[in-house]
Amino acid sequence: AVLLEATALLRERVSGIHLVIVGEGPERDVLQRQIDALHLTGTAGLVGSQDPAPWLTKASVFAMPSLHEGWGVAAVEAALVGVPVVMSATGCAAWLEAQGSAEVVSLPVSASSLAAALERSLSRATTPLKHVPSAQDVAAEQIRHWQEAIGSRQGK
Repeated sequence: AVLLEATALLRERVSGIHLVIVGEGPERDVLQRQIDALHLTGTAGLVGSQDPAPWLTKASVFAMPSLHEGWGVAAVEAALVGVPVVMSATGCAAWLEAQGSAEVVSLPVSASSLAAALERSLSRATTPLKHVPSAQDVAAEQIRHWQEAIGSRQGK
């Protein structure tokens, strides 16, 4: 929903912007109504579940404003092909930012902060990721995040 709001804001500043949401889920009807309410028909579309690779070859930027992510495989896939990533501070965001592949937006993500990050990323050149983390790298990062979360809840 916040990505659609950001797209409506960005449409005012960037000509020719087009948002494609790949995937399927229980919020589809809600998102379609939001597209209609924001007058984004023709600017934003829901294409359902399909292989995201062809979309990434055309993408100028990849957005993942999630409230939570385990790791963020889709964002890593975008970075692998050199598409600039804009994502919320979840999952692999810090790692992708350290690689120079992502701009991270703090939680909670607002439409204005997301639109600003997307606009900056549209003009930012990136190079494809050189290193893809192994399963062990991903597991170690996940364990570190869980330890931090548990420690903060226990006052450590």
